[in-house]
Amino acid sequence: MSDNPTDPETKLIDNPKELHLPAMRSGFEAVTLRAQQESQSYQRYLIN
Repeated sequence: MSDNPTDPETKLIDNPKELHLPAMRSGFEAVTLRAQQESQSYQRYLIN
């Protein structure tokens, strides 16, 4: 993971932490990987 605070991966970890959303923080990587493997559109990825 990058130490750059504007890096998307950093934001996906820090923002849910700040909003107290531990399930989102712990699960986004698996959902992202599955979306990439299934060639899902950005919109489909967001609603999964």
